[in-house]
Amino acid sequence: MKTGPTISRELLAEAMYALFEFSPVAFCISTTDEPSYYVRVNSAYLRLFGREWSEIEGQPISLHMASSPDSPARMRRMHQLATVGFYELEEVDLRHTSGHIVPTLISAHRCVVGGASVDIEIIVDNTDRKALENAIRQAAHTDSLTQVANRAGFEGLLARAIETKSPTEAIGLAYIDLNGFKAINDQQGHAVGDAVLRIVGQRLGEAIRGNGQVGRLGGDEFAILFHVPDSDLPKQERFEDLAEALCQPIVLGDSVLNIGLSMGVAVMDAPRNLDHLLNQADDLMYEAKAGGGPIAIRLVHFSAPDETNTADRG
Repeated sequence: MKTGPTISRELLAEAMYALFEFSPVAFCISTTDEPSYYVRVNSAYLRLFGREWSEIEGQPISLHMASSPDSPARMRRMHQLATVGFYELEEVDLRHTSGHIVPTLISAHRCVVGGASVDIEIIVDNTDRKALENAIRQAAHTDSLTQVANRAGFEGLLARAIETKSPTEAIGLAYIDLNGFKAINDQQGHAVGDAVLRIVGQRLGEAIRGNGQVGRLGGDEFAILFHVPDSDLPKQERFEDLAEALCQPIVLGDSVLNIGLSMGVAVMDAPRNLDHLLNQADDLMYEAKAGGGPIAIRLVHFSAPDETNTADRG
């Protein structure tokens, strides 16, 4: 049985060096002390971060870290190297010399070379994969018709808003149901109905202009999430102006279509969870609708801890 030629350690070392230097995948060798310093990188690493070796030789590897060197994620990776000796395919954001973030996947191995302990990292550019993930996530949380957040996306925004709320602010939710939309949809057809919903979504985005977040909860129901300082709670007039902007006549071809809305606005100092806030705003919307009229609004501020109404209902 034939076997291949025996490769000496010296020849293997030369082959590994050629692989290191000419690999299209970025390699980095660094010291294991803290702070950790560059020992050697390959050409792919320099291209990935827009550097020359003369710029980073002798510099700490924190030069390209997007987060603090003592961040919990890095401390966990360093503990893994110290105790197990390696980690694989960790998601790490690094920073290009231009300042933009480079998402990467890093695998690292700690070993002794020439009597010195070093960390050898293999760094894969993860930009395309992360961009695809973000696009899929965005599509999954965006209403395809109106291009505002869909119910799942909006509930995610609402949950994060509640989790991160400042003690000195309240969270508001305006729950909107269009009046007259069903008649338009039935008489003019679904294509016209879809056009009306697109225009309403566009008008909502223009009216909010970065001062809130808009979602379509289903059918002809929309919602607006907003934060307000406890010292400057919203007044009824704010939502009357919003309703007027949304309910301007809609011109489609030769047709002029008119819609109204019922809106329930719940402003809460301490919502227990997203369902708590959604249900309060939904109840207020139905109260407004029961009052009749093409445009009807109910606004209530629920103050902790007993949820007392501290604002007039319109």
